[in-house]
Parts: sequence; structure tokens; C-alpha cells
Amino acid sequence: MSLVDVREAITQAHREEWARVVAALTKRFRDLDIAEEAAAEAFATAVQRWPADGVPLTPAQKAVSGSQPGYFDDIGWGFGMSVRTRRTHLGPWPVSYPPLASVGSYGWPGIYGTGWYNDPAEDMITILMIQRAPAPPGLPILLDFWTAAYQAIDD
Repeated sequence: MSLVDVREAITQAHREEWARVVAALTKRFRDLDIAEEAAAEAFATAVQRWPADGVPLTPAQKAVSGSQPGYFDDIGWGFGMSVRTRRTHLGPWPVSYPPLASVGSYGWPGIYGTGWYNDPAEDMITILMIQRAPAPPGLPILLDFWTAAYQAIDD
């Protein structure tokens, strides 16, 4: 996406989402001044990050994806695979993506719990094969498997 396209996306997001964002923040903080300041900071962050990081999915796109809330915060998608874009969540993770994966790792989390990932930074490929229709959030085997895989790394 070109810089012009990113600027157009930011302008469109501001035009279409500003009032909704301020309204939601006003409801949360019960203070219009704080809500407007928080919204302005969010859009300023977009102006700084979107040119380098790309335009994120819209809330509507996230809502129709069927994924858990927060799923797309640290993960992007391309060519049918998920790609770790940030590593900020190190606690229990409700989906089959490994929470300890390095930025730049990629793979595929299946709805039934099966998943494979390549973590180039750790020189590791992992495969977990289960069938659980669908794998519920927080299924213990998911966290146990990824924790064991990353604990087995011998630096």
C-alpha cells in the first residue's frame, strides 16, 4: 500500500469513525474532554504507525471474522497464514496461536485446534494436531503445547 493510500485510509477512518470513537470513549470515561483527547491520540498513533505497519482491519472486518476479541491485536494475516506482528501478550492465550512466538513467526491456527507455526528467530517449526469441534478458547492443551515447545529451546 502506498503512502498516498495510507493517508487516504487515515482520512477515511477519521471521517467515518471519529464521532463513533468519541461517543464510545465518552460513554466509557463519562467526560467529553478526556474522550476527545483519547481519540485524538489514537488517530495521531495511526498517522505515525500505519505508514510502516499497514492499515489494520476495521472493527467491522474483525467482527465478521469469527475470531476471539483481541485476536488481531498482535497478529496479521496474509497468503492464508497468520503472522506475528507484535509480541505483547505473554499470559494465557485463548486461541491456538503460540503466545510466546517471536515477531515474524507465521503459521496457521485451525478452528479445531490443529496448528502449525514456523518461528525463524528460534529456528523452530511446531505442529499440533488435535480435533475438537471447535477448539474452545483456553483449551489447556493449546497453552501446554506451546509452553512446552518454547521451554524446550536450548540456547
